[in-house]
Amino acid sequence: MTPQLAQRLSSRRLEDPQRYTLLTDMAAAEKAAGQHVASDSCAKGLLWLVRCVRAAWKSALSNCCHTASQRCVARRAMTLMVELVSSLLQRPKEELHAAIKQAYAKVLQPYHGWIAYAAFQVRLRDAC
Repeated sequence: MTPQLAQRLSSRRLEDPQRYTLLTDMAAAEKAAGQHVASDSCAKGLLWLVRCVRAAWKSALSNCCHTASQRCVARRAMTLMVELVSSLLQRPKEELHAAIKQAYAKVLQPYHGWIAYAAFQVRLRDAC
């Protein structure tokens, strides 16, 4: 995230913390006011951030993952992130810890044995 975008998002959040609890709240408010097309809008900044992440992912997958195994691991990692973000967007009030566990159970747990699952549980407990 660029420093300018981070500053814009932070400033907008501080304007009205109750109203702007989510990034989507900021984008929706800008769209309703017709400000979403301005070059300095949070909505446009978020759009470019998403585009950059997609481009970086495609580049990393094509340049760094030369074997089928590496591509499989990279795909699963990205699928986990997509599942996590989708879950948080669909249920914004859900706790991060619960969303991570749910995404892991859906995407990675079928491929992990008990040791990997235990390591995930320990890491999740330490992180959250």
